[in-house]
Amino acid sequence: MSMNQIQPELLKILSISKANQQSIIKRLDDLVLEFGTINIKKWRNMSNKKNSFLHELVEKDMPEVIRHVIQKYKFDINVRRDSDGITPFHLASTNEDSDMCDLLQELGATETMTEDVSKWSPDEDRERAMNIVWVDLEMTSIENPQILECAVIITDKDLKELERGKSFFIFILVLFMQSQKNGN
Repeated sequence: MSMNQIQPELLKILSISKANQQSIIKRLDDLVLEFGTINIKKWRNMSNKKNSFLHELVEKDMPEVIRHVIQKYKFDINVRRDSDGITPFHLASTNEDSDMCDLLQELGATETMTEDVSKWSPDEDRERAMNIVWVDLEMTSIENPQILECAVIITDKDLKELERGKSFFIFILVLFMQSQKNGN
């Protein structure tokens, strides 16, 4: 069962009128039985910005079908479009479809788009992005805190110490700016 077999079937389903969403759900359930959920989740419409099936449903304004595929088949509601990384929520937002945005949020869509920098960062930058900065502040009190001392240690992701105290100047500068703001 290849994508070549699924393509015409999904395009037929997507050509059905919005008024017949129950018919779409029935035909989709039959396709899932024949081809499996995974194959339909992996499908992309190569003639339309490489939309996923969920993106197509958002563009065609089919809320009942969207609810069905999310709840019954656990489609990834935050799936990204291959061409530009847009999620179904952001597609609905771009189309200024507030009802669709509300539905997608209700079903678990997130407004925040994250970017995996490891896809476009050089290896050296990727490794540095995993570094951890440990800061230990000694304060005057809990009620009216003033920073007395600051210690900084930088480790890699495996907690191997890389630097110690060299970043202290940055914290001194921040403290100086803070004291200037407070009028001290």
